[in-house]
Amino acid sequence: MCVHSLESTSFGEDLVQYVTDDKITASSIFYNINRYSPSKATLTKNGTWKANTTDPNQYIQVKFGGKRRITGVSTMGSGKSHENEWIKQYKVLYSTNGTEWTPAQRAYDNDTIFDGNKDQDSLVKHNFTCPLEATYVRIMPLTWKNGISMSFGVSGFDDDDYISFKEDLIDENAKLTASSTSLNVHRYSPHRARLTTVEDNEGNGGWTANSNDENPYIQVEFDGRKRITGVSTKGRHRSSSQWVTQYFVLYSTDGRNWTTVQDAEKNDKIFRGNSDSHSLVKHNFTCPFDATFVRIKPTQWNKHISMRFGISGCDHAGNLALKKPTNQSNTLNNEEYVYGSDLAVDGLRNTCSSARGDGSKTWWSVDLQEEFRIQRVRILNITAAATTTIQICENSNCQLCGNYSTESMEKDVEVECSPSISGRQVQILNWFTNGTRLCEVEVFGLPSI
Repeated sequence: MCVHSLESTSFGEDLVQYVTDDKITASSIFYNINRYSPSKATLTKNGTWKANTTDPNQYIQVKFGGKRRITGVSTMGSGKSHENEWIKQYKVLYSTNGTEWTPAQRAYDNDTIFDGNKDQDSLVKHNFTCPLEATYVRIMPLTWKNGISMSFGVSGFDDDDYISFKEDLIDENAKLTASSTSLNVHRYSPHRARLTTVEDNEGNGGWTANSNDENPYIQVEFDGRKRITGVSTKGRHRSSSQWVTQYFVLYSTDGRNWTTVQDAEKNDKIFRGNSDSHSLVKHNFTCPFDATFVRIKPTQWNKHISMRFGISGCDHAGNLALKKPTNQSNTLNNEEYVYGSDLAVDGLRNTCSSARGDGSKTWWSVDLQEEFRIQRVRILNITAAATTTIQICENSNCQLCGNYSTESMEKDVEVECSPSISGRQVQILNWFTNGTRLCEVEVFGLPSI
C-alpha cells in the first residue's frame, strides 16, 4: 500500500458518495430515525444527521470498502431545514480496523481540532497535514450551535490508480543524470549510481562528482509519474573512504519546478547518509509524494562525493487512453503525412492528430474499452484559440466533464471531472472552425464501482 500526497495535482473527490447507506453509522440518532439517519448526512443527498444527545461522545463515521488515501473532510450544518444547528469545532479520527483510532491533523498548523461551521448551510473544508491511510473515518463534534446536526464529506482517492510497490524504482527504463562527473566520465558516470552497481571492468562502484562542482546533485527521471515513499543510499563500492554523509531530496513532475522534502517544522529536511562504503541507509518519507524526477543533493561527504542510491515507491496504473481505439470528425492529410486520430494516444508528444475545420466544429474521441470513473483529462499541445468541451460517455449518454479556452498554440490543459464521471468514451468537442490539433490526450481515473 502506498499513501497519497498533498503535492499531487488534486485532493481527490468525495468518497462518501460511493458507499452504501449501511456503511455510514453514528453514536446516536434523534427520535425521527428516517429524517435524521446518518445515511442522509452525505453532501450529495442534502440531508443531515442529528444526534440524540448533546455531549462530546457523539460521532458520525464512514466505513469504506478497503483502505483509502484520505486528504481532507468537509462539513455543513443542518442545511435548509428549520433547525438552526451546526458544529463549531470537531476532531477527525481514522482507523484501518475500526478499533485503533488516530487523530488527524489539519494542514496549516498540525492542530487536531478543526474549525467547523458558522451557519447552517455553508460548506467548510479542511485538508490534512499528510494524507491518511484509512478504512474508517470518524468525526467527533466538540462544540456546536443549538444541537449536534451536520452533513459531511471525506475527500481522497481509491488506491487502484497505483500498483506494485517496489523497493527500488530505478530500473533499466529510468534515466540517471548528474550535475557533473569526475574526470573519467565513463567510469564515474551517473548510470553507475544504481544500488546494485559494483566495481568491475566497465567502471567504478558508483557515481562520482567532479571535485570542483559547487552545486552537486544526481537525479533520476522515471518513465512516468510514480508515488515516491523512500530513499536509500550507499557509498562507492570497494572504496574505503568515499560516501555522502548528508543530503537533501528534491522532486519534480516536469524537471523544471522543484520541491524540497521538508521536516515537521516545514524546514528543508537534512537526510542522514552513510558512514561507510557498503552499508545501506534507508529513509521512508513521512509524506510520500508524486514525482517523475527525484534529485539527491549532497551537502556533506567523506573525502569525495561518491554514491549509489535507490528510490522506493509505486508505479502508476497510468494513462487510460494510451494506445486505445480513437476516432475524429475527419483527418487532415497531405502528400507527406496523415494526421490520424490515433496519434493523440501513441504516447509521443511530437506526433499529433489533426482534423480540418471546414467551417464547422470538430470532434475527437477515444474508447477506453471498459467503464471507468474518470477524474481528469489532460491534453498536450492543443491547437489555437478555441472553446473546447470534454464529455464522458457511455454509449450515447454523455455527461459534461468541463470546458476550457486556449489562447495560443502549443497549450497544455488539464480538466478535472468533479465529481468523477463513469463512462467508457471520452469526447473532445472543439468549437474552433479552423480545425483541431491534439498532440496527446491522457485520461486518468479509477475502475468503475
